Amino acid sequence: MKINTHYFSLCLIASLFSFPVWGEVNNLDPWEPMNRKVDAFNAGFDKYFLVPVAKGYNIVMPEPANIGVSNFINNTLEVNTMLNSTLQVKPKNLSLSFARFCINLTLGFFGLFDAATELGVLANKEDFGQTFAWWGAPQGPYIVLPFLGPSTIRDGLGLYPDIYVNPLITDNVSLRNASFALFFVDKRAELLEAETLITGDRYVFMRNAYLQHRTYLNNDGLVKDNFGDDVEEDDDWLNDDF
Repeated sequence: MKINTHYFSLCLIASLFSFPVWGEVNNLDPWEPMNRKVDAFNAGFDKYFLVPVAKGYNIVMPEPANIGVSNFINNTLEVNTMLNSTLQVKPKNLSLSFARFCINLTLGFFGLFDAATELGVLANKEDFGQTFAWWGAPQGPYIVLPFLGPSTIRDGLGLYPDIYVNPLITDNVSLRNASFALFFVDKRAELLEAETLITGDRYVFMRNAYLQHRTYLNNDGLVKDNFGDDVEEDDDWLNDDF
């Protein structure tokens, strides 16, 4: 029996809104034993495959070309931001993201150069995990996904629509697989230096960093000051990739 994956995924996403108890769970990591095993698998995969490939990628690719590939990939993600900004009723962010996409597509030579940032046009990235949060879907437990790493039930289900609205995903299997591989290796190469910041228990560090960052994004960069009721905003962090 052939299962329609699109229908199945829609059912999973719809089910996310059927379990409000997830939003009230005190233990955000009830599956820690399983998550640690998946994290250990990912760490091994990183060490023996992704890290060597990413390092080779950095060596083979001249720095200007490396930056160009990253810029091109990031510009395609503006399409995701435009759609999710619309779904979250954020007209300002939608217009900024649309402007970034057009500027980089033209002045940036099809997105190889980030001309929009040079012109001071910045936009906050939005994804379906953030959209589900805006719609009121509970976060659900923390989960480590094979190969992909830290996530939550809400963010994990958001990956499916995020992938399929991206312009890099086409009906051509070879091109689609090449796009996935390029995106994955490019992003892994960007994280090599960030790994030096990890201290203590790697698993706990990654979990806390991910959950804090996602909370920050879901709140549009607004955080409560520990010393009062004031709200502060840090646009630089919000515009950084995790």
